[in-house]
Amino acid sequence: MMILTFTESNNAKSKDYEQVVDCSVKQQYFMPIIASASIALMLSGCTTPVSINHVDIQTAYGIQTASAISSDQLSNASGIVLKQHGLQDKFKTEPVAVLAELHKGLRPVGDDDQLFALAELSLFHAQQTNDRAYYLASAVYAWSLLYPENGARMQIPPTDPRFRLTYDIYNQAVAQGLAAPDDAEENEVRLKAGTYKLPFGTLQLSLDETGMSWGGYPLDRFISTTALEVEGLRNRYHNSGIGVPLAASLAKTQSSMKKPAGSNRLPAMIKVPVTALLRFENARSSLSKGKIKGRLEVYAADKTSTVTIDGQKQPLESDPTAALAYQLNDSPIYAMEIAAFFNGSVFTSGLIPKDRAQDGIFTLQPYQAGKIPLVLVHGTASSPARWAELINELNGDPKISKHYQIWLFIYDSGRGIGYSAGRLRTALTNTVHELDPDGKDPALQEMVVAGHSQGGLLTKLTAINSGTKFWNLISDKPFEEMKLTPEISEFIKQSAFYTPLPFVKRVIFISTPQHG
Repeated sequence: MMILTFTESNNAKSKDYEQVVDCSVKQQYFMPIIASASIALMLSGCTTPVSINHVDIQTAYGIQTASAISSDQLSNASGIVLKQHGLQDKFKTEPVAVLAELHKGLRPVGDDDQLFALAELSLFHAQQTNDRAYYLASAVYAWSLLYPENGARMQIPPTDPRFRLTYDIYNQAVAQGLAAPDDAEENEVRLKAGTYKLPFGTLQLSLDETGMSWGGYPLDRFISTTALEVEGLRNRYHNSGIGVPLAASLAKTQSSMKKPAGSNRLPAMIKVPVTALLRFENARSSLSKGKIKGRLEVYAADKTSTVTIDGQKQPLESDPTAALAYQLNDSPIYAMEIAAFFNGSVFTSGLIPKDRAQDGIFTLQPYQAGKIPLVLVHGTASSPARWAELINELNGDPKISKHYQIWLFIYDSGRGIGYSAGRLRTALTNTVHELDPDGKDPALQEMVVAGHSQGGLLTKLTAINSGTKFWNLISDKPFEEMKLTPEISEFIKQSAFYTPLPFVKRVIFISTPQHG
């Protein structure tokens, strides 16, 4: 049986009524009517409430991967959580109330979907309001999701886009949550202990001082490299992981800190790639209590690439290429190249501070025993900055960076080749003795020297036995018969008589005029 309801109207009145129809009797009557009505509906242009649109693959991928990190939209996963709780519209007008409601509804364990949503929604709200409290709350939620307590593991699988996105949310939230005031340098991050406000309580933050120095110098002015665009280098080497990738400066203030051998050979303008990790203590169980404890840890990229968190070995996020580019951005060393050629002013211009080595050898990292020195010697009217492309590639190769340490030689390229070669040889000898006075590091005895253009000629003079060949071009009289002061005699020996340096085992020539 079928019950059909009809409405009939006339000029006098309207009345509703129901009529029971026996389908078995009336089937032949109604089926044509239904078929005709269906055709009419289709011909009328009515569309279905559920439909699809064909888009290109880039658009489709953008829709699937959209998030508060990559766009001004929330991820689909967070949107689902809002809809499931009937809070989608309310979040647009009352985000603080929605976040408080979701926070209050968290279960003691699990609830990964809601934890992720809280992390992203807090970040999204912080980006709209620039409220530090919500950036830090986002970091707490993300950490709670990544590292559950009591040996538990995040239930979101690695193949889920939210897995990597949670790391990115944490990293960005920490960087912005610890951002310096507006009057500071752009993208500067302040690593300071203290009590910070959270939407649901407070964060008591301590600072591990062990990572706040490098090569005997205190670190300061930490710049987040995530927002830096790099130009002028072919490749950008960026290691994904957890933590905020930063470029740190060496403090200019005097420090009583004991400096290790070779510390005076670190360039004063160097920018050190480091990672800041905000390690939370029992974050998940502390969410309901409102009192969160955390510790800031700083790791230099040349020393540490992984950390252990909750029994898991985790890679640290680092951005060495950006730190190198930041160091060379608007560097005065480029302007000195021509001046050094014509005026010989590298060591008198103030470019090299007096507390740094004055013989021309500089290292890009603190000395590490067991690593072979690769010495780069620039060419005419040039500077060590011209090695940036090669340095970036060498540091970006894990096998090379594991076994080699890069040294640079700077000199006034307008002076005589013999004089500059003598300075190079003396500087290398002094550096090896400073770093390893007892000769215990065999890696220093396997040195590789590479030179470009005129630098190749200087490099050659570290590895040959010239005998009296160069002296004979100056005088027919044997050098031993010359009556010279000790100072002049030593100067000529360094500039005209060469024997192979015992620690130089390989030389490399790049565009070198070997025949003049």
